[in-house]
Amino acid sequence: MAQVFKTTDYTIGKLMDDIEIGDIALPDIQRPFVWYKKISKVRDLFDSIYRGYPIGYLLFWENANRSDYKNIGFDEKKRKIPRFLIIDGQQRLTALFAVMKNQEVLTPDYESKTIKIAFRPIDALFKVGDAATDRDPEYIPDLSALWSGEGDFAIISNFISALKEKREITKEEEKTISSNIQSLININKYPLTALEIAPNLEEEIVSDIFVRINSQGVSLTQADFILTLLSVYWEEGRKEIEQFCIDSRKIPEKETRFSSFNYLIKPDPDDMLRVLVGLTFHRAKMKDVYSIIRGRDMETGEFSEDLRTQQFDKLKLNLPTILDNRNWQSFLKILIGGGYNDEELISSKNAVLYSYILYLIGKQNFNTQNHELQRIIGRWFVMSSLTGRYSSSPETAFEKDLNRIKEFSHDGFISGLEKIIGENLTNDFWDITLVGQMETSSARSPEANAFYAALNKLGSPVLFSRKLVGDLYDPSLKIKKKRLEKHHIFPRNYLISKYGFDKNKDKAKINQIANLTFLEFEDNIEISDDKPSEYFAMVQKRFGESEIKEMLAEHAIPENFYQLEYDTFLQERRKLMAGVIRKAFNKI
Repeated sequence: MAQVFKTTDYTIGKLMDDIEIGDIALPDIQRPFVWYKKISKVRDLFDSIYRGYPIGYLLFWENANRSDYKNIGFDEKKRKIPRFLIIDGQQRLTALFAVMKNQEVLTPDYESKTIKIAFRPIDALFKVGDAATDRDPEYIPDLSALWSGEGDFAIISNFISALKEKREITKEEEKTISSNIQSLININKYPLTALEIAPNLEEEIVSDIFVRINSQGVSLTQADFILTLLSVYWEEGRKEIEQFCIDSRKIPEKETRFSSFNYLIKPDPDDMLRVLVGLTFHRAKMKDVYSIIRGRDMETGEFSEDLRTQQFDKLKLNLPTILDNRNWQSFLKILIGGGYNDEELISSKNAVLYSYILYLIGKQNFNTQNHELQRIIGRWFVMSSLTGRYSSSPETAFEKDLNRIKEFSHDGFISGLEKIIGENLTNDFWDITLVGQMETSSARSPEANAFYAALNKLGSPVLFSRKLVGDLYDPSLKIKKKRLEKHHIFPRNYLISKYGFDKNKDKAKINQIANLTFLEFEDNIEISDDKPSEYFAMVQKRFGESEIKEMLAEHAIPENFYQLEYDTFLQERRKLMAGVIRKAFNKI
């Protein structure tokens, strides 16, 4: 069997130089620097190298004049065609290059940021750089200074001189400091081995090699490969998708309706790609879509350049539709209208994306009237969220939905989706299944989110307040977290003292979603750990009997809750909460 790779030994210094001149680059099947949200991994990487620990192999793909690549932190104006593309090792090499060369990285939120790692020479301690390490003379605040070209002797002597101005240093300490700084500078000589894959292998084989070598890494998906194809055959389309995703994360400087920014979802390029192929090909399984876009005849298995061109033409036709901010914002308003006005309330990203596809299909393929379309998509989103329709094997589940839609008559879109909703949200679901699902302490569970969304939808006031939940739960209000808090109806310490609950062992029972509701910040402080009968007697004085009765009903709290045993209270409230969710659903 032919050898598909060879091994080459490098040093870190050589790798950094090759990256800097553009000889080694990233292929587009890779992602932004995901370690940025866990900078401690960068710190630990330098610590491991410093101590001489192994940090694994690298996997390179020899470049066969490919154009779909990215340089790491490199000036694109100086870019040259790279000799190798990084397949495995992106995060490690990006971290090393960013720190050692003081270069910005692209974060998962598509922002350019620098990474700063500090080093304390007296005991060889690495730390993520911050204001404290910047001020502390015991630290080298930014490791990039060690490889700036100043010279080893000058770096060491300057550090020691600056430290001596702050405190006395013994001869032994000076020796230790000098040795440790020199050892850190010398990580340039740390050896790394790269497995270099032959240039003639296809992306699927390269991906398989990647997964088999590094099962702990971030596996490449079919969506990654489709994005690569876009880079090769339709770079403009990929850039438009990426810009849409960038804009969704940034509040527009000027008020405009032509922005993808929102408080519900921050889509990634692969998310919008799923929407694009779902609308275009009515498919959800990205493996099949990848073959289709490459120009494969699904019956004969043969690839055709003409067929590939045809498939890309279809994508180009639909891209403006999915990226049209009028469509995007109109769809998001449907979710907001259902009470889901904040990202915290979205438990399933798939439910959002697939609902958007159905919205576009209904609008574009079935010419559904807007008011009917808004109602059915709103109900579909709630149904798919509550039932976990897309939580397990989501691609398979949604492809089944798409196949059923293909059978709808031209005027049967609404009735067809309503039939599927009815098949799932039966009376048994509302009265038995949902009530059972509510026996959870997961604050971000679909059931908890549906209840809080229902309070928004129904215009309910905050408990023991005349202010509306929807007003104080507005994500655009920066004071939200200070003004509105989740309150234990049976306070934590009260449960511990009365029932002997352990605050750790019984945390799940204490924090049951049926024991939580919204209070204003000030009321939550005032109630504190009072037993229910005591604090309820206090708040009753502020409201009339009918008003307090209505308020309890809106929050699904039994009228005599303060007289109930805790387990009985939980059982009764779960039923009432399911009823509130159902009431809100029926108003969509």
